[in-house]
Parts: sequence; structure tokens; C-alpha cells
Amino acid sequence: MCRFVVYTGEKAALAPLMYGGSHSLHDQSYKAKELLNGLLNADGYAVAWYHEGQPVRIADTKPIWQNGDLERTLGTIRSTMAVAAVRNATPGMPYGLSAVSPLILDRWAFSLNGYMQDFRPRFMREFRLDLPDRLYGELRGTTDTETLFLMALAQVERGLSLSDALGSVARTAIEAANREGLEAQLNMVFTDGESVVITRTSSHEQSNSLYVAESSTLMASGTLVASEPLGEAAAWNRVEHNHMVYITADSVVSMSHMM
Repeated sequence: MCRFVVYTGEKAALAPLMYGGSHSLHDQSYKAKELLNGLLNADGYAVAWYHEGQPVRIADTKPIWQNGDLERTLGTIRSTMAVAAVRNATPGMPYGLSAVSPLILDRWAFSLNGYMQDFRPRFMREFRLDLPDRLYGELRGTTDTETLFLMALAQVERGLSLSDALGSVARTAIEAANREGLEAQLNMVFTDGESVVITRTSSHEQSNSLYVAESSTLMASGTLVASEPLGEAAAWNRVEHNHMVYITADSVVSMSHMM
């Protein structure tokens, strides 16, 4: 299971997003505390941020600890919205940059902490059949992450709001998993660079951990949402299972029950 961190707020350097705190995202690549499956997040990393309204991404398929220049690079980048993640690949899923969250397309960014069990043999064809031609043509790989991202974009293009689009994708995936007696873990991040929606949900009673810190010394004034607290335990509030976090363009945080 991957680990991610989301930041939205005043423009700030991005190095603390990956390296800040006593339990940084970098540290979670090799000593995460709340993984449901696996031991390491060593199958790649990526950081996506917004520059003049458009997302930009740094990504690699190597473990993050192999990039000795990344912290200095991120220290030179400032943004009001960013998503960072380290990957723990699901067995049977391919490697490659198209498999490493967060992904970006047009003005959108998306990240998944979770998986669809047996995605490629059981769900990939079904989920992709309903994609409009333009989005189907953007497919670069065969992962659940990329497919769920494009499914959310398709719902936006049909007129749904950011939160309704992601909620619809989560329900579709969980219903499909339940029908087949398989597992779907769906902590997802979806943003247009202004507002951001994050889900904590799954087809099981237990889902991947998720926390919110509306005040933190790690970044400038703003909100952090992370798979695990980066430190400062008192600053972090646990998001309940089957809940959605919605952060508006003016940094108002709300949570709602999903299912």
C-alpha cells in the first residue's frame, strides 16, 4: 500500500512535504507504521504540484532514497497545491512511470493509496469500456490507478462536481469488488489545483489510514492530509472509514460520510 501527502494553502517550498517531520514521507518509504499490506514503499515515488494553474510532476520508478538530489530540488519549488507519494506496488501490477502516483493530465492530478484486487483480469475491460474516446486515448499503462483517474475525469466531463465524480468512481469500484467477492482499497486524491477531494473507503471494514492536520509547523499556513502523521501527533486528526475530505480553494475543510 502506498503512502501519500497532500498540501494546500499559501505558496510554500515543497521539500517538507517529502522530507519534513519526525515521520516524513521519505521515512515512510522504509518504515511506515500503518500499512495494511507490505513492508516497504520502494517501487517509485512522485511529486505533483501546480505552476500557473497547470500540474507538473517529478516521478521515478526507483526507491526515493536513491535520489540524493530530490530534497534540494523540492526546496527550490514553491506551490499552493501539491501531492507527493511513495509506491508499494500491488503484486501483478506493472512497473513504469504510468503506474506511479500521483498522475497528471490537463489541469488534474490524482493519487491512489490502495488497489483493486485482480484488476486486470477481472475489472480492467469493464471499467475502461465507458471511457470517452479522448480519455481512452490517454491510457499509457494497465493499472487500476490510471483507470480510476480517467474514470473520475470522465465523470467531470459529464458535469459532475469534483467530489461527486470521485464518489461515483468509489461506489462503482466497491460495487464491482463486492460482486466478485474481491477487495478494493480506495484512498484517492483528486484535484484541479484549487479544490481537492480525498477519500478513505474500501470494500472491507478496514481501510487504509488517513489523517488531516489543519495547522502544522511543517509547511506555510495551510492544510496537510496524509496516510500517516508526519509528526506533531496532536496536530493530526484521523479521518473515519468511508469518509471524504473536501478542501475548497479558500482552504475550508469539510468531511462527509460516503456510503
